[in-house]
Amino acid sequence: LAGSQQKLCRPASAPSLGCRDPARRLREQRDFNERQFSHQSIMRRRSAANAQRGKLEAQRVSKLALFDGVKGSQGLCAFLRKRYGTVLAGWRRMDREGRGALSFSEFCKCCNKMGFHGNLQSLWQELDKDQQGFITLVEIAPDIASQVGGLKQALIAECGSVLKGWQRCIDVNCEGSVSESQFVECIEHLRAKQPAMAVEPHKLFRMFVQDGATKLSLAELDPRAWNKVCFGDLKIKKPHEPETWRRLSSRFGRFCPHMPKQDLSQK
Repeated sequence: LAGSQQKLCRPASAPSLGCRDPARRLREQRDFNERQFSHQSIMRRRSAANAQRGKLEAQRVSKLALFDGVKGSQGLCAFLRKRYGTVLAGWRRMDREGRGALSFSEFCKCCNKMGFHGNLQSLWQELDKDQQGFITLVEIAPDIASQVGGLKQALIAECGSVLKGWQRCIDVNCEGSVSESQFVECIEHLRAKQPAMAVEPHKLFRMFVQDGATKLSLAELDPRAWNKVCFGDLKIKKPHEPETWRRLSSRFGRFCPHMPKQDLSQK
């Protein structure tokens, strides 16, 4: 027993555990960790965890690629096009009062109401580069604003108003709507009279109508003028076909003062 006790006892010259070299203790701990984490079972678990993490990250990136809210102004235009058919129609839904500009609070309310989510603060800073405190269609879609604004300015300069320009220069046959070929032909005649008008007729037509549509009406060209016509504030020449008024009034949720009441009730 005495011999075994002597073997178990540390020699008097050996340092105690509390006085061991810290560097040596650190090396031993590091060696222990390396042995533990280099075990095959640990390596397999780590590999599976990394694979799962990479899969989740790929799914997150793929979902973000489909999310318009992270694409800035381009994402906003894509959202408006998918939601309302055209960027111009979406902007008109945002600018319901027709002031032509939106403040930051109005912009946020419109985005939330439409269901457009994202970093609105960052998007606003991207759009309001001049820091004036409001944005217009020029900041969202400069090309559309330039083309549509150029057409309306030419109609006003030639005829005095957009409504008169629609009657005299675009819907010359009084059909209530025009096809793309008719629209292009009318724009070419108008451009000959107004050389300063820099528009592309085919591209301009697609800015007003949804994909697949073949006709352009006054309600799409100038909704404010169409509303005034529907409520009797403005008078325009009645189209040759009464069905045109029926279709337009039912499509845009308005009544037409030129149609008899009994005709409006018919389907």
